[in-house]
Amino acid sequence: IKPNIIICLDSAYAKPDGANNNKWIIPEIGKGPALQTIGKKFSMREKEINFVKKVAKDNGLKLQYEIIDLKNGATNLSKFPNIKNKIQLNVPVKNQHTCFCECNLKDIEQTSLLLTKVLENICLNNKYK
Repeated sequence: IKPNIIICLDSAYAKPDGANNNKWIIPEIGKGPALQTIGKKFSMREKEINFVKKVAKDNGLKLQYEIIDLKNGATNLSKFPNIKNKIQLNVPVKNQHTCFCECNLKDIEQTSLLLTKVLENICLNNKYK
């Protein structure tokens, strides 16, 4: 499989109330989708990072970041290390992978809108052909 671009939608570890981590940038619930720029076996290129930032800004959509180390943050995007054009969008989820996980419905809505606008922009501007 050799796609022109991969867009992966997943969940992000969200900051528990009062949590602080000096090594990672962790998104917060209620502040919109998270663009995960780096993780286990993958990193996004500056081109795709700037593209998603511009689409979010042009459409008045919130965007935050999930930046962790290369040893953690596995996602489905990790399965495609040789594909250079890739985007990882995440919905922030508190207590992820537990029976007590929580998310904000507005974050889901904003993530859906951002994903739609990213896809529209790719199609309308013939990007990644």
